[in-house]
Amino acid sequence: MTVKRISFYAIALALPIILLCALEGTLRLLFDDQYEPLFIPVEQHSEYIQPNPKVIQRYFPSPELAPQVAPDTHYFLAKKPLDTTRVVILGGSSAAGFPYGRFGSPSGFMQQRIHGLYPEQNIEFISVAMSSINSYMLRDFIPEILEIEPDAIYIYAGHNEYLGVMGVGSRFSGLGSHTLNLLYLSLKEWRLVQVLQALLMQFQLTDALDQVERSSRTVMASVAKNANIPYQSVVFEQGKQQFSDNLHAILGEFEEQKIPVFLSTIASNLAQQPPFSAPYILPEALQKELENAQKQRDITALQKFYHAHPYHPQTNFALGIALRQVNPVRAKQLLASARDYDSLRFRAPSVFNTIIEQQSQNYAHVHLVEGEKILAQASPFNIIDNTLMLEHLHPNTRGYFLLAESAIAKMQEVGLFQARSSSQKTNKTDINFVSTTEPISNHNDLSQDNFDNNTNKTTHARNNTYVDKGVLKRTQELTWQHAWVSEADNYVAHTKINRLLADYPFVSEPQVPISIPAQTRLQKIGQQRLKDGQWLAQQQAVLNHFMTEEDFLPAANAAASMATALPYSTELAWQTAQLYRAAKSLDYAHYFIRKAHSLTPKNPQIIMDYAHILFNKQLFKQALQLLKKVAKMQPNNTQIQQYIKQVQRTMENQS
Repeated sequence: MTVKRISFYAIALALPIILLCALEGTLRLLFDDQYEPLFIPVEQHSEYIQPNPKVIQRYFPSPELAPQVAPDTHYFLAKKPLDTTRVVILGGSSAAGFPYGRFGSPSGFMQQRIHGLYPEQNIEFISVAMSSINSYMLRDFIPEILEIEPDAIYIYAGHNEYLGVMGVGSRFSGLGSHTLNLLYLSLKEWRLVQVLQALLMQFQLTDALDQVERSSRTVMASVAKNANIPYQSVVFEQGKQQFSDNLHAILGEFEEQKIPVFLSTIASNLAQQPPFSAPYILPEALQKELENAQKQRDITALQKFYHAHPYHPQTNFALGIALRQVNPVRAKQLLASARDYDSLRFRAPSVFNTIIEQQSQNYAHVHLVEGEKILAQASPFNIIDNTLMLEHLHPNTRGYFLLAESAIAKMQEVGLFQARSSSQKTNKTDINFVSTTEPISNHNDLSQDNFDNNTNKTTHARNNTYVDKGVLKRTQELTWQHAWVSEADNYVAHTKINRLLADYPFVSEPQVPISIPAQTRLQKIGQQRLKDGQWLAQQQAVLNHFMTEEDFLPAANAAASMATALPYSTELAWQTAQLYRAAKSLDYAHYFIRKAHSLTPKNPQIIMDYAHILFNKQLFKQALQLLKKVAKMQPNNTQIQQYIKQVQRTMENQS
């Protein structure tokens, strides 16, 4: 072959690439980049970043076509400190804590729990979970998540696989093929792809709700396109395969980086959520007979209907409800089948948990979290119902709390929370949850001008970094008292649920939501938040309310949520520490005063408060070190010298 011919073939092969690159360059000059990053800088605090509230728009050619969803606001340092353990939460609306938001979500409860368990450690939970997203988005987020250097990942996902963005039954189904969707995700930053996507989506959404109508409907009402996906149908299997393939890719990426993943099974309401739809309609006469038998709890008749239609969701559900008390094991099987045969797939079928369990066994760094199991164990007859669920799949606060507990227990079991220092050495003075042996009320509080203390009741300091399962269980109810969700938050949440229940698929046509009268002061505060959308203003009003009532623990909980939301605020961290100390909750006071000190290390009054809290926890050596630090800053302060002598005398008496 001559040189001339080789050159000809080389040019022929290169020409399409050159033309493609030229076209891409031209489009970059003519069109702005539509790509939205996962994380963006925090305004006025450049050292912090947060999940991008517009990130969902990167999957759509224009913002108005995207569902109105966003991850909750989490501020965290762009450069992770060496002494910080960073856990990232991935998933859909349940992982995001709908309808409560960040501080009623699994990540919020995990964060609150860890402050009490490890007040001397920096452990943060960052959630990028949000409504409508599924395993495609989780897979797409991985490179940017790796950039923020996570130490662990928690995943609670699967319910949006069919009807979420790019789901096989969704209005926002992407390119309609798993292979094409993956190709799109890999090329979505190209201007050529963005322009072609815009043209394609305009045609694809001609059958969708118009923009005005979509903006007034719930997300659930907006996304469902293929409302009939029968069990084990072609589309059902496509969704199952897409979930399995994407989850395999996600876990593989983190496994390659040796980042532990805590993969949770997912739960839904079995006993008090009837099937939304069926693959076929029962004859009208039979439907009436079934309803009558269900009202009368006629098990014999219901068994007859079931045997005649064993794969119909309604017959499975009706018989399962009738058997709840007399045969709960069989009832649970039937109710799970009713969910699986429900052809409107807002709830993940049982096989998704099977996939989760199987894939968790394939990787050394993936740990199964049995979230569904812990919710079932806390439910009547071991069957999840409205005891822990608000509707079809979103837990109430207690449900989210238990999901967080299941995750924390597994993280403890594998030793995730090993103490660190800025040089990555083990911290020998790690402090565990103070109230493992006695309730909050037994702690001694001191005035700020007196370091005398009765130190005979309990020992607060412990020199290990592991909290066993027994301790976690014993302190569960005490932790629940420290929840960062108030009556105002509950009012907002239940109003959102009423709006959800007043639209498809819970009713065939949109209705006026049931309004909740705001009767108490806290409910009125929540009502105001629904009007203005100001969460911080709500929390400040809640804090002021409890301060007026001199109810220090809920006041401290409200302050703690604000201090966590604004991690750069010394004043909020300091105020929270003082309130927890007033509530005699010393471990939480310990965490927040340490946080205030880390933000403003040269404030003598903060250091004094820090020493005082440590002294109350009988951490005398650490308290003494802080007092000596203040003595150097204020050498003429005789009172500091008196405090130092008091602490030294106490240490001598304890030796």
